[in-house]
Amino acid sequence: MSDLDDLIASVAGWCDPEKAAYLRDLVVSSKARSIVDVGVFGGKSTFSFIEGCRQQGFGLVYGVDSWDLSDNTEDLTQAQDVEFWETIDLRSHMERFLEKAFETEAWDYLRLLNIQSQRAYRIFDDAEIDVLHVDGSHTETAALRDIQNWWPKLNVGGFVILDDNHLASVKPTVEFVKARSVLEKDLNFRESCSVCYKKTK
Repeated sequence: MSDLDDLIASVAGWCDPEKAAYLRDLVVSSKARSIVDVGVFGGKSTFSFIEGCRQQGFGLVYGVDSWDLSDNTEDLTQAQDVEFWETIDLRSHMERFLEKAFETEAWDYLRLLNIQSQRAYRIFDDAEIDVLHVDGSHTETAALRDIQNWWPKLNVGGFVILDDNHLASVKPTVEFVKARSVLEKDLNFRESCSVCYKKTK
């Protein structure tokens, strides 16, 4: 196992080693300076981006997550989905993420925005972001709102990764991005299903 494999295995979430390596390498290959990870949870994708910044010696990863139950259950219509999130101790996952960030000396490359996504995007200038990972709520309303809010903040030529793009509720978000981008890579693995696009307009 690589150091990155060990790192992501030590925190919670759904990000295969192959996806983690892709996120790390995307930072390096694109020489990304500003990376936004919407939906940190345990931090697997966030730490993958941080490792890319560490390899190239520059860049900042902005992790966006409120770790608030109401944000995770917003607009959910299935009782089992609500019950799933009610069984998860989000506070403990945030605390574990923070512990791992200190343990790995990640703060040279990490800025944590412990607020809702619909507030966080306002902090950024238009065309400021080089890589955007959208992995917040997967309800149709929330997912589409996320991409519409964050889209102007991503520069033309920048990359967006959409998580769980196979879900029907995420389809409008995928269609929004497809109309403004070119496909870069499908990322379909055992634990996660994502797709990466390069923004063209």
